[in-house]
Amino acid sequence: MSSGICRLIPSDATVCYSAPKPPSFLRHCQKTDMPEDGSKSHSDSLDVLFSLVGRIQADGGLPGADTADRILQTLLSVLALREYEITEGYRMFNAHIERMIAFIEAQDLSLLDKIGADAVQYVLAALSSNTVPGKDWISILQHKQENMNTNDLWKNILDAANIN
Repeated sequence: MSSGICRLIPSDATVCYSAPKPPSFLRHCQKTDMPEDGSKSHSDSLDVLFSLVGRIQADGGLPGADTADRILQTLLSVLALREYEITEGYRMFNAHIERMIAFIEAQDLSLLDKIGADAVQYVLAALSSNTVPGKDWISILQHKQENMNTNDLWKNILDAANIN
């Protein structure tokens, strides 16, 4: 009789099989040591990114208090995911990124002020040419829960778009 990944063999001994190896594109991600400079590890960054992907709603956007907040959360997530892909050379989030960009493009940007709408358009144009304006988006997302409000997050996007 089988039970999970273990089975009872005729000699009444239990044999357990190990889990299969992770896909090759994830093997490089299994670093558990903290970098010498004390920064967040690679696996911490991936944890943040996988958490983002897991929060994508059916329409392709991330949850938020209202439509403007959903646009902001989704745009920040796209920037972090694309930054990871460009930095690491892996396109493992591309399908999610395309879906999230489609969500942003389908929104009425007039819900944002003119400066915010211009920043969103600038970022989308940069992303379409496979560049990520600004930097450290993963770090920004790792710290946004701790000490950043919506205005701080928009300021990061405006700075990346060179709009003040």
